[in-house]
Amino acid sequence: MADTPVRHIEAPPVAEWSDEEIFSRLYMAGDLSWKCLEHQRPYFDAFMEWNKLRNTKAARAHVREVGAKYDHLFMLEWGRRTGKTAMCLLIAVMFSILRPGSRGMLFTGKQKNIGGILVPLCRKLFADAPAGYEPIYRGTHGADHEGLHIDATDSYIKLVGTDLHPGATRGQFLDFAIGTEAAF
Repeated sequence: MADTPVRHIEAPPVAEWSDEEIFSRLYMAGDLSWKCLEHQRPYFDAFMEWNKLRNTKAARAHVREVGAKYDHLFMLEWGRRTGKTAMCLLIAVMFSILRPGSRGMLFTGKQKNIGGILVPLCRKLFADAPAGYEPIYRGTHGADHEGLHIDATDSYIKLVGTDLHPGATRGQFLDFAIGTEAAF
């Protein structure tokens, strides 16, 4: 429409934004890649590229053509203390922000890892999140398994320890499922 006037929004230049403003905007955009450590970044980027590629029509046609069964599997082979669990949490929270109303799952080999590793790591990793974007732990209630809720997007990440709840990885539709310490 040629007659519509252009609206100008007054805002300081990006160079003048505070760190808090930058972090807040990155959270709202669903970009948490900046939280990766230097050694994690190549693997994070490889995962994101794989995830983008696997969702193309050409990739889906190829999967059907060859009859692949595990085409949605991306595995990291990292040693101890490299930040695998932190990267899994970053990806799960990013997906939950980018897809409002999503339901995902983060599973680990042992139930005790939820309270002993995942929840404390989540609090530390997302301590700088703006209001509404911090993943809030919710215990088991009703039909929902314990998990992390992100108020701003009304997304939920189910947390499962497969030693005590192996059947919890089955069932209802999920937008994503991510395993940490999956070898157990």
